[in-house]
Amino acid sequence: LHRLSFESGRVILTLALGDARELVPQLALGADAFFLDGFAPERNPQMWEPGLLRALARLARPGATLATYSAAGTLRDALVGQGFDVQRQPGFGVKRHMLSGHFAPRWKMRRHEPPGAYTGERHAVIVGAGLAGCATALALARRGWRITLLDRGAGPAAGASGLPAGLLYPLLSVDDNLASRLSRAAYAYALRALAEAATIDDLAEPISQSCGVFQQALDDADDTALRTRLQRQSWPQSFARYADADTAFAHLGSRPHRGGIWFPAGTAVHGGRWCAAMLRQAQLAAAQSGGALDLHWNCEIEHVRGEGGRWHAQSRDGAAHAAPVLVLANAAGFGLVAGAAHLPLQALAGELTLLDTPALSGLRAALGGDGYAIPPVLGSAVVGATYETAANSQGVTAPETAATGTTVQVTTSVDATTANLRRLQQLLAQAPTVQAQGSFRAHRCVSQDRLPIVGALCDEHRVLDQPRNYAGAHLADLPRQPGLYGLAGLGSRGLTLAPLLGELLAALICGEPAPLESALCDAVDPARYLLRHLRAAPGVPPG
Repeated sequence: LHRLSFESGRVILTLALGDARELVPQLALGADAFFLDGFAPERNPQMWEPGLLRALARLARPGATLATYSAAGTLRDALVGQGFDVQRQPGFGVKRHMLSGHFAPRWKMRRHEPPGAYTGERHAVIVGAGLAGCATALALARRGWRITLLDRGAGPAAGASGLPAGLLYPLLSVDDNLASRLSRAAYAYALRALAEAATIDDLAEPISQSCGVFQQALDDADDTALRTRLQRQSWPQSFARYADADTAFAHLGSRPHRGGIWFPAGTAVHGGRWCAAMLRQAQLAAAQSGGALDLHWNCEIEHVRGEGGRWHAQSRDGAAHAAPVLVLANAAGFGLVAGAAHLPLQALAGELTLLDTPALSGLRAALGGDGYAIPPVLGSAVVGATYETAANSQGVTAPETAATGTTVQVTTSVDATTANLRRLQQLLAQAPTVQAQGSFRAHRCVSQDRLPIVGALCDEHRVLDQPRNYAGAHLADLPRQPGLYGLAGLGSRGLTLAPLLGELLAALICGEPAPLESALCDAVDPARYLLRHLRAAPGVPPG
């Protein structure tokens, strides 16, 4: 699926490329109108199969209209069988007849209704002004919402999102698994989002540099496996291609140890600048669409509660902010909500090493593998990053966060610098001698399955009070807390994932078509962990 924007966001196209029989059942949306344009049934019978028509009916909102040039009696009967009230009408142009109608089933045909359009007050409080929060604020601002953005820092990207240089490139896997599919969709969207952000006139410094990214194989066996994988998957050359060590040398200007994958559009990004740019875009979009963006810095939220159809966020200084919609985009913020025990998030410390000014000046592109190195295209060159495991996985914390009792193993900056400079030796066959100029240290938020958490939060108390009522449940069966949403767990891929996931969250809030297939929406659903608990111990509340 591809989410495309036109006319300053006033027209949104979600384009699904593939076999309709495979893709239509994967669409997550509520449709108001259908136009069926699949050639005549006798020439293209696959486009009129009962299973495909049934999948369309699953998406139809009550009263959804339907039209098609085809007037075959078999098609009319098939549509009626799926709940459409259909009539034959005079045709258009050279067509003698056509069919039109609307969705009006005479009996209940589905367990769950498709999402309806949001009709409440268009005001949301967003907690967290990192990549997740800024991307969500921008997506809602484009839809005319009033946004109250709260962050404990003195400005945007006060945490891990403020990294001075990171890499934007997709994740490829042998089996093209869910993480790879999500990464690929997000990569395409993020490149377009960066291009839009670069058009802001009053940006003081560049947000990104499209220098290309080379993902070096970890060893000789991995080198062979990467070459074989790319030959089999046949990606477009403009997306990803294999490069041996000599070809990679031509791209990089410095020789790697071995071959790997070359991503021509791979990009180095300054996280802090991108967050600031998204907020600037949100301000401009809100002004055009009748919305608003209110920013509140140094605002430490210590309590969240739902009451009277609104969510209230209480800050440490006594200030209160309320709206019908609350988005937790501050990683550790899930610990503020009662009943979020089945959201296993963890804060993992990491450190980037900033190199002295002339370092890596001969490197023309970024490279990754065991760590990564980025030339000085956005300021200082960087190499990193350490990935320090937490002592346990209960809750979400950084050392300065008291939401839970989790602690994080911390290395000294000297240890981290040594480890990062060693990574440079592992990335380049003839790594230059460099000096550390400084460091950037933060905590990444990761989930137990390493996939992000995006969507409406589950009503855990209601489920766990009566677990037997949810035996055999699916994600759609689990009750949600109305108006409460989360976006977290982006791990090391926040630059790639945040723009698309912010768009996904805005679409879910507004009842719009999701920009991802339903399998990917399910893979990031916050309720997936509670569902796994129910299936592991059906009918048994947690002890």
